[in-house]
Amino acid sequence: MFYNILMYQRFIKIRKDLKMTQEVFAETIGLSRTGLAMIEIGKANPTLETVVNIYNKYGINPTWLIIGSGKIKNIDYNLNEVNDPQAAYGMSNIEVINMQRDLIEFQKKQIKEISDKLEECRKSKIP
Repeated sequence: MFYNILMYQRFIKIRKDLKMTQEVFAETIGLSRTGLAMIEIGKANPTLETVVNIYNKYGINPTWLIIGSGKIKNIDYNLNEVNDPQAAYGMSNIEVINMQRDLIEFQKKQIKEISDKLEECRKSKIP
């Protein structure tokens, strides 16, 4: 799936901007070094918990982290190598469309997961 290509670069960017090793960054966001390494090479996707941990610890916009849109924090980042896969990777229009379709499916799953967690919280607070 194409969204891994973009997401893993954003994880690497955050860690390098923070000047952290994989081991240190992973520990601060509740992952093993191996778990972070798998995300950074595009072999695994972060869990919602990991995305929330990065937001809570570093204020990184979850939407930017997952799909690359919006602001990283309070400033705009417009990195062509991250946000323009067609130019950066020489992707065809069909590949970009397929990537967008994958992103939409991924977003739907993430929204459902968040919705389910919110519903669980709501139910657990009702006596």
